[in-house]
Amino acid sequence: MSMYPPVQRTMVGLLSRPRMSTYEQASGGDVPAAVDLYRWNLDISMALFEAIHYLEVAVRNRIDDALTQRAGAGVDWLDSPPTVPFNGGTRARIARAREFASRNGRVPTHGHVIAEITFGFWPYLFADNYNRTLWQPALKRAFPTAQRTALHAQLTAVSDLRNRIAHHEPLLGLDIPREYQGIISLAELVEPRLGWWIDTTSRVDAVRRADPRL
Repeated sequence: MSMYPPVQRTMVGLLSRPRMSTYEQASGGDVPAAVDLYRWNLDISMALFEAIHYLEVAVRNRIDDALTQRAGAGVDWLDSPPTVPFNGGTRARIARAREFASRNGRVPTHGHVIAEITFGFWPYLFADNYNRTLWQPALKRAFPTAQRTALHAQLTAVSDLRNRIAHHEPLLGLDIPREYQGIISLAELVEPRLGWWIDTTSRVDAVRRADPRL
C-alpha cells in the first residue's frame, strides 16, 4: 500500500465514488487497493501518452510536409486549395484550430494552426472519400509502406486511446501490450527509427509489470 488507509479513503471521497467504483470493483471492494490501482492507471496512462506524443508530432509533421508539397509554393494547404480539396467537415475542423491559434489577439502562423489541430483530425485524411484527392497524389508517398485503409484504422485506434487517456478513463480492461504494439507499428510506418526510439525509451512495459493486480 502506498498510503495510510484513512488517507486513501479520503482520496476516494475527493475523486468521487462513481469514478472510483471501477477500481473498487476490480480490487474486490478493498479501498486502499483501489486507490493504488487508480494510481497505477495514471502511471500506465502517462507511459502510453509519452509514446503517443512522439507519434502524434511525427505523424502531423509528415502529413504537413506532404500536403505542403502538394499545395505548391506559396500556397497553404490549410486553405483547401484546388490541389488539396477538403469537404465541409474537414474545413470546419481547420477553422476551429485557427480560432484556438488566434487566442489573445495572436496572428497565427501555419505552424500555430497545425499545433492546434487535434490528433483525431488526421485519420480523416485517410478515409475512403480522400483516396483519389489526397492519398494517391500526396499521402501515399509520405507513407510508402502503408496501406491506406490499414493506416486509417491504426490512426483511429491510437486516437481513441489518446482520447481515453485525456479524459482520465480507466484502462483496466485494455490489452496494454496490444495497444502499445499498435503505437509502435504505426511509428514504424512513419519511420523505422521512430519506432525504435519510442520502444527504447518507453516506460510502458515496466509500468505494466507493476500492475497491482498481477
